[in-house]
Amino acid sequence: MSEIKKLDEQSLENVVGGARKIVQNNIPGYDYANLRAEPNGKEIGKIYNGEYVYTTGRRVKRGDYTWLEIDFAGGHGWVAENLLVDISL
Repeated sequence: MSEIKKLDEQSLENVVGGARKIVQNNIPGYDYANLRAEPNGKEIGKIYNGEYVYTTGRRVKRGDYTWLEIDFAGGHGWVAENLLVDISL
């Protein structure tokens, strides 16, 4: 199992090339997005609706989804783009 890279608030401020987004899964019964070690890869955690993430600027199309690499207060990984919503800073 891949380890989740821990980040502190200062590290989050230094993420470049991406945008601040919020997790929003509208599928009934799911209030989270799966965090994956790589695009369409093994699940390594969950990020719940309303949590803020920062994209790194890396985007990959794999399988049926486009995946965004993200950093957030709890770690680092990949999330399906359709589960993230842009927000203003």
